[in-house]
Amino acid sequence: MRETEGVELSEQEKGGADTLSSRLKIAREALGGTQKGVSELLGISFRSWQDYEKGKKIPGSQVLSRLCLLYTSDAADEEDSV
Repeated sequence: MRETEGVELSEQEKGGADTLSSRLKIAREALGGTQKGVSELLGISFRSWQDYEKGKKIPGSQVLSRLCLLYTSDAADEEDSV
C-alpha cells in the first residue's frame, strides 16, 4: 500500500470513520462524480476510494489535500456560473 493512499483501520477504529466516509460519498455524489472518476483525479486506486467511502480506510494527508483542491475548485466554478 502506498503511504499517500491512507491507513487501514481496525474493526474498533472503523466506527469513527463513518462520518468521514459518508461525507466523502455525499460530496462526490453532490458534484455528480463517480468513484472511478474521483480516484483517477486524485491519482489513487479505485479500491482505495471504495475503502474510504466504506469506512475501511482513512485518506492520508496528501489525498485529503487533493480532495480540498478538487472540491473547492469545483465549488468555486459552480458559484461563478450561477
